[in-house]
Amino acid sequence: MFCPPFLPALLCTWLLLIGLPAFGVPLDDDGDGIPSYRDNCVFHANPAQRDSDGDGHGDRCDADFDNDGQVGAGDLPALRDAFLGNGPGMDLDGDGRVNFRDLGLFRAAWGRAPGPSAWRLRPRPGHLYFGAFPDFGGWEDQVSTQRVRDFEALAGRPVFWAYFSNNWWHDIRYPAAAIAAIRASGALPFVRLMPRNADDGATITLEDILGGAWDEALRAWARAARADPRPLLVDFAVEMNGDWFDYSGVFHGAGRRDGYGDPNLSDGPERYRDAYRHIIDLFRAEGVYNITWFFHPDIHSHPDETWNTPAAYYPGDDYIDWIGISAYGPQSPQEWRDWTEGNRLSEILAARAAVVRAISTKKPLALLEFGVAEDPADPNHKPDWIADAFQALRPGGVLPLAAASWWHEDWENDDGSFSRLRIDSGAASLAAFRQAVADPLFLSR
Repeated sequence: MFCPPFLPALLCTWLLLIGLPAFGVPLDDDGDGIPSYRDNCVFHANPAQRDSDGDGHGDRCDADFDNDGQVGAGDLPALRDAFLGNGPGMDLDGDGRVNFRDLGLFRAAWGRAPGPSAWRLRPRPGHLYFGAFPDFGGWEDQVSTQRVRDFEALAGRPVFWAYFSNNWWHDIRYPAAAIAAIRASGALPFVRLMPRNADDGATITLEDILGGAWDEALRAWARAARADPRPLLVDFAVEMNGDWFDYSGVFHGAGRRDGYGDPNLSDGPERYRDAYRHIIDLFRAEGVYNITWFFHPDIHSHPDETWNTPAAYYPGDDYIDWIGISAYGPQSPQEWRDWTEGNRLSEILAARAAVVRAISTKKPLALLEFGVAEDPADPNHKPDWIADAFQALRPGGVLPLAAASWWHEDWENDDGSFSRLRIDSGAASLAAFRQAVADPLFLSR
């Protein structure tokens, strides 16, 4: 900004600040003091957040008294019976009486769905959501409706969500086509925001994000998500505690404490934490109310050092809705030879349960990636691993899991062998998987 010489520097700075969009200030569409990202009636003032039927839609925007998804003739009997009384669910304006003002609000809502409300995926007690990465290619972004349906045909049941990567090579763009393809399958889109390192060195780094270099693109992503207010699941820079991704804290200060932020915290994890917070703050400032945010480390840290524990990267309960982890068995034929003990999922979860619990005690937990390779030397290894894994997911296990998502993919290794994690890698493996997910414990869409 050019500052004319006749304006004092302080005044010039103030004018600049008021001319910029507010950063980090959550949007409040209806002006009731409740930010839109957590308002149970986004466009109707309801500071008390009354929700008499507990369905997530505040009373002010929920004239769907029979809970059939739309305000219509089926709701008239309840309104008539409560009229001139004090039925709490029918008192739409919150004045303590059901009267003609409520009737006017009911008429205005006729034919509409309740809400909109800030949406979050909630656990279903006694059940687990069944999701998958349904072989969207090596960069995880070759998304199509058919690939979702192909996986479902193999699994013998639909998925609740389909997981894919929104790769940030040179820019950041809302993946409209991929999201639409998953919606067309009937599944819920689950988007991995992935700042990958391109071959030519073009990189979107944690430092760039923290410095605001990508704020405009991130705001555009957020606005596109809000424009289609159907639910989305999102996580950012997964498995950040592993040294196989360039955005890992390993490469952004690691365990040093003298290059960034709080001198009591390790720079690498703190940079990641603050970059994720920065993204969510931008989305809140754009009034995005339809995203459930996940935090997704690997169950094993590489390097396995105190500064690199998953909890050190965690943005905090105020930012994150779910904790998700990756936990795999042997992922190649050679790994089956090298990792002969403790490689079952039940053993992995038991050995690392304390690390996972240390992240948060308040958020629901998902197994966002799990799987195992076919072992050419022993066709029983994978089916047995699958049977153990799904038993470990059941209620009462070492971790209170509320969702599980299989990684369905094959790839070639440097030694010429193949990692076959697809569920149809062998007849016995497919049969074991189909039998496991047929359990009514698992929830599809």
